[in-house]
Amino acid sequence: MNRLTNQNLLQVIFVVLFLRTIPVFGQDSLKPFQFEKISLERTVSLNARMLSAAITNGKTTDKEKFDAILSWVVTHVRYDYRRYNSGRAFSSDYSLKRILRRQKGICTDYTHLMDSLCTYAGLQNVTITGYVKEVNFDVKDELYFDNHAWSAVKLNGVWFLYDPTWCSGAVSWDYKRFAKWRLKMIRKLSKRTKSKELKFGSKIKNGSICDLPKETVYGSKTIHVVRFFPRVFIQMLSWFPFKVRAKYTGVANSEYYLVNPEKFSVTHFPNNPIWTLSKNSTNVKEFAADPKSYNIPEYLAMDQSRHGTFCLECDDYEASGELEREFKNYQASLRSNPNNHLLPGNYHLAMGGHLFQEVLKETDSLTKVHLMDSTQAYLLQARAYYKKAKVDARVEATFQVKKNTAKKYVLLKENRTDLAQVKKMLNRTAVKRNLVRALAVKSRSLHRTETNFLYKFNNNLKEPGPAKKMKDEQVQKVKQKIERSKFYCDSLTTEIQSIQTRFKSNLGVLWLNLREQEEIAVPLFNHYYTDGDMRMFKMRDSYKYDIRELRKKIAAEKQVLQNSVDRNILDMADSVCKDYVHMVKLVKKRDAAFSKNKRNFMLLRRANVFTGADVKQFCLETSETVQQTICWNSENELLVKSLVETFNYFTRAMRKSTQAIPWDTRMELKRHQVIEQHVRRNQMRNKDAVDNNAKMVSILNTKLHEHRKKFERKKTI
Repeated sequence: MNRLTNQNLLQVIFVVLFLRTIPVFGQDSLKPFQFEKISLERTVSLNARMLSAAITNGKTTDKEKFDAILSWVVTHVRYDYRRYNSGRAFSSDYSLKRILRRQKGICTDYTHLMDSLCTYAGLQNVTITGYVKEVNFDVKDELYFDNHAWSAVKLNGVWFLYDPTWCSGAVSWDYKRFAKWRLKMIRKLSKRTKSKELKFGSKIKNGSICDLPKETVYGSKTIHVVRFFPRVFIQMLSWFPFKVRAKYTGVANSEYYLVNPEKFSVTHFPNNPIWTLSKNSTNVKEFAADPKSYNIPEYLAMDQSRHGTFCLECDDYEASGELEREFKNYQASLRSNPNNHLLPGNYHLAMGGHLFQEVLKETDSLTKVHLMDSTQAYLLQARAYYKKAKVDARVEATFQVKKNTAKKYVLLKENRTDLAQVKKMLNRTAVKRNLVRALAVKSRSLHRTETNFLYKFNNNLKEPGPAKKMKDEQVQKVKQKIERSKFYCDSLTTEIQSIQTRFKSNLGVLWLNLREQEEIAVPLFNHYYTDGDMRMFKMRDSYKYDIRELRKKIAAEKQVLQNSVDRNILDMADSVCKDYVHMVKLVKKRDAAFSKNKRNFMLLRRANVFTGADVKQFCLETSETVQQTICWNSENELLVKSLVETFNYFTRAMRKSTQAIPWDTRMELKRHQVIEQHVRRNQMRNKDAVDNNAKMVSILNTKLHEHRKKFERKKTI
């Protein structure tokens, strides 16, 4: 290439700056691109030249032609996922006629078809091979083999990157047919619910005795409960495991259509770095260390503009000869990724094959010998690289399998810990629920005790017997005892009433806390289902950004729930139980004081100090106090029952986690199995590619050896 003059250099700089500052496609570049399906006759679609002419008929600009070609390829050619998983995806090249006839292919078939159609349409299209971050990739992984092919097209003098394979659809995971039917039935049966009002209140049958309303509701919430028989059928449908399968969804998307090179370089890196059209990564090590693949920045994710790049290096590369091109690729691959020994072997094989064709054409003896020696050297070098690549396939597969197994055990350990904590929390909650439930039994016992006490206290008012003479000092002492007993009973009554107020208030707070904690627990346990779905249907693991964020949220919410349950439910339930037990003790002490005070009243009645009316008045006041306790106890017995019912719903919500966490573990085990199969298939593909290329080296070496023998035989004659 001639050296540029100062004037030409200024012109080039001006053109570069001009093209970088002006949008290539105007305002339309910001609109999402829609792939239009072009219908053609079957006979036309079997011939690449006729197909290209039919697609671009009536199109004038380069972009219109390219859009039409890409739209036809994306909407008509489906990804051959079965061939990709066969283990021999990259070891054989399908002809263009076979691709058009079957309308199926893998990434190399997509790019080969785009090259042919664009060439017939007068467009310059280039196939680029390189690395993409697969489902088993993690940041800072060692990459040994390139695994994808995409394209670059030159429109209006500017290079654009696009991926026809990824534009045509994506691989996804879904349930099998029987599992889908069962899930559909489960969703249908889950809608057969009945409304139930969960109340915190009391419903007293004989409320007129205590002057209480028949029904008092302090708080309520309407819940929907699945009916009995649908719930049984749901359990029967859930007995069998829900099996999943991989499938390719041919839903076209424009995310990788003429995309911003900065965004494209997050997931794609070419074997020759000049085709990055970006300065984000200069080698594979930097590409692998870029954490953006876990979470693409928002400014890149929302970028829908089409970015072109004026690339002189790309133009020089396309203008160079085949041998020079292979040599440039060889040098670039060594600089970019020294771990990949398959690429240098392929380049040496290609250069050796090109030189062998020159050997067959050459007539000069010295030049012919020199070319044969060079070909032999290239083939020997290719064979050496293939030996290393064969070892690399085993090393990479071993590393990926060990890493995948380590991820599995990390989650299993986390979920075992979480499940143990949840079960412990559930058991402690169940213990407190049983303690609260026991309050209903104690309440009935207290009711019987107080009723019997009241009956005996009021029905034992007969004449006290013969009169008894008492000295004034004795009468005064008995009166002092009565006053002290009254004061003691009043203090007990005041303390009992304060405990009753606190107890009722704590019951209400505990009921509200149970409802609040249930609202916290249900979304938390749904996170485990979300985590399992992401692991199974998106092949995410604990290294990926979205899973890490979700697990952090799970850990934080689980800690909040545990602290809230300890503080707002368990401690509150302990306080409620202690208050009730303490109140029962105080009531018994007060009853004993009332009985003792009654004996003192009867003693003074016999001494004619008090009249019968005074005793009856004392008994009436005492009966009112005891009656208040009986009525309060009757009301709160039903409050305790409604609280226990709420406890039951909360424990059921907690028990769902004991199903969600193991389900998350099962999804991780399935993900581990799928990734391990993927790694083994990659190992098989890489090994087959190395073996096939090594056979080509042997075949070419044999031909070269036979040709050398013939040449030497002729030379001796």
